[in-house]
Amino acid sequence: MSNLFVEFVVLLLLTWLISQTIKYLIKKYLSQWKHTHTKIAVDSYVFYSGPPSTHTALLTSATLFFAYTFGVNSGYFLLIVLLDTLWIYEIVMQRKRVEELSKVINHSDKSPSSWLRIREFNGHSVSDIAYGLLTGLLCYLVITYLTRIVN
Repeated sequence: MSNLFVEFVVLLLLTWLISQTIKYLIKKYLSQWKHTHTKIAVDSYVFYSGPPSTHTALLTSATLFFAYTFGVNSGYFLLIVLLDTLWIYEIVMQRKRVEELSKVINHSDKSPSSWLRIREFNGHSVSDIAYGLLTGLLCYLVITYLTRIVN
């Protein structure tokens, strides 16, 4: 296996871990959740869609890796920027669609009883994506700096 591939996989795994850990810490210390710590951890690492957007952090780290490795004039870089843009747009639109659907269901005459309300946990807000961009950028810079020191 090439060293470049291993560097790429390690970068993505560490970016995912850091982003999800930030998400967990935000949920644990800044939210009003009354659940156990295990429930918060599972929700944060698997389900929760709050800030930062881990998808965006991963896309940002990958894009910067491709830019540094292949150059910004390469076809690889152009392709990944195009796919990143489409994916981030879809993340924002998914959130908007689910929010609208939740409003319709919650305000219809046939909505569930008052104790059951639909809440959205899909997609990300624009601020979640901005935090994801920042997280991905910082992860890329720190991780690549540390790996270049080690090598």
